[in-house]
Amino acid sequence: MNIYDDLNSLPPGSVVLQTIDIGWVSWPELGDTSKAIFKFLLSKNLKVLIVDFETTAQGTTLAEIMFTQIQIPADKKYGVDYVNLGYIPGEEAAIAAFAKNIRAVTTKDARGTPFDQLPIMNNVNSIKDISFVMAICMSAGLYPEFYIRQIQLQYGTPLGAAVISSMAPPLKPYVDAGQLVGLMNSQRGGAEFELVSGFLGLATASMDSQSLAHAFVIIAVIAANILFLGRKFGGSKK
Repeated sequence: MNIYDDLNSLPPGSVVLQTIDIGWVSWPELGDTSKAIFKFLLSKNLKVLIVDFETTAQGTTLAEIMFTQIQIPADKKYGVDYVNLGYIPGEEAAIAAFAKNIRAVTTKDARGTPFDQLPIMNNVNSIKDISFVMAICMSAGLYPEFYIRQIQLQYGTPLGAAVISSMAPPLKPYVDAGQLVGLMNSQRGGAEFELVSGFLGLATASMDSQSLAHAFVIIAVIAANILFLGRKFGGSKK
């Protein structure tokens, strides 16, 4: 998985932008993925900026919930090792402005704390000060292509994406072209990341129930076809 390899190779202290451009409707698919990535970044002593560009503006709340649902190491402090920058409206235009000059679009975090009181924001002024962007997106208004156009193509910053399953196939060409270093497909992608990173969690556990559900559907389809064929060809002749 190239996303894991790229993140794993970053020097300690590097800044990573993790977007949570999702709402409650996509949290079951991508919530565990978000948690797995966040935990891994902290474990590698990387600095994590969380931001939400998605139109529903629910990612900001989901990020705060994420902080309470995982066991953050005692030596990792909010404002020093990670921060929630909150919702920035404007979609692609906001991404472009953020990449050029972060303080031109926001000067406080989601909790209202000014940047000058957040040590993590020292010397972080634009996308040039960020080593990797991990875009976690759903399809309701915010797309990974925005990050490709405004960040990867403009600045060459390595970019990975985690998306709901319906978005994954159209994004595969961007991986082949090298514009995405990797693509995580829904909860399965989260489970794969948990496996390689060693942080096994709910994404991995969900694969058992998902596989069982798929097996049930397959068995039901086979049984229905057998019943149909039996009625069609096995009826008694008068």
